[in-house]
Amino acid sequence: MSVAAPVRERKHLRVLLIALGIWSIPAVMVTVSGLAQGRSATVLQAFLAEGVAWYFWAFLAPAIFAVVRRWPFDGRTWRRAIAAHAAAALAFSLAYGFVATVLFLRFGSAVPESASLLGFVVWVPFGLIPYGATASVGAAVEYSRRLRERELHASRVETQLVESRLGTLRMQLQPHFLFNALNTVAMLVRQGDQQTSVRVLARLSDLLRLILDEARGAEVSLSEELEVVRRYLEIEEVRFGDRLRVEIDADERARSARVPSLLLQPLIENSIRHAIARKAAAGRIRLEARAGNGRLRLSLSDDGPGFPAGFEIGQSDGIGLRNTASRLRYLYGENATLETGASAEGGAEVRVTIPFTAPADGI
Repeated sequence: MSVAAPVRERKHLRVLLIALGIWSIPAVMVTVSGLAQGRSATVLQAFLAEGVAWYFWAFLAPAIFAVVRRWPFDGRTWRRAIAAHAAAALAFSLAYGFVATVLFLRFGSAVPESASLLGFVVWVPFGLIPYGATASVGAAVEYSRRLRERELHASRVETQLVESRLGTLRMQLQPHFLFNALNTVAMLVRQGDQQTSVRVLARLSDLLRLILDEARGAEVSLSEELEVVRRYLEIEEVRFGDRLRVEIDADERARSARVPSLLLQPLIENSIRHAIARKAAAGRIRLEARAGNGRLRLSLSDDGPGFPAGFEIGQSDGIGLRNTASRLRYLYGENATLETGASAEGGAEVRVTIPFTAPADGI
């Protein structure tokens, strides 16, 4: 037996108990009324003669709910639904009348001599009300169920769309990074530095193996992301030597935070391309990561020429910033920000703020 079977059984039992509780209200009322009018001598007789019949609707509820599911009142089949519910209401009301009449004739102590089984027909109008009430509850439950299904379906479609877009963005980053790294190797080959070229290719192989690992997923820990950055910088240091100085300052709590995979590498690549490669003197890139108040704040700054006047991410020709902004929007919506501005040293600064999430073990 599957795990779902006991769950369904408990759910059905709970629904049955609730239905019995609801129909106990009219059962008690007619029992008291029968005693007051002298139609039964004892409480038990009054309950058996007039109260028990109301529980018939509790056991009919699943069948009525099935009718509601089979013939819902929607825009196209409402005429068929009216016919089906009218037939079901008549059939269930006649069944209820028959049961009520049999119980009244059997247990009632003040039964008129003219009473017979054919008298159950007069109970039909009284059965239409409980049928309508039960069908209304069933319609409300069915509407709620369908609404949840539509919301779940919409959520799944949205999730699949986001995952597809994230995958596209990540695939866009990977060849872009690869081409830049291969350009470094090509430069070394042209310079005749075979030993360094082989070393860079080996590091590039390790880095690509890390980046292309499908088990990484859309998000990784900041520590893992910093490892990618370290491997990438090992390649860039071969190209720039002492001209490239990188400082990384991340507190322990920030290192455990989850961040989008390949978040930092394209941003650092931008800084190297615009701040380091364009000047002969040494340049500095600083990365800070702080966690607090449920947020992770990342700041990447350099001492280069900075952003041009009127710079906007959406109008940028580069892949890095536009791609990063899109990924943050898909992953976190309005809960993430990406801002650009001037650093304290006059260069460019990129600030990323995302919700702080860490592994369940709190590492």
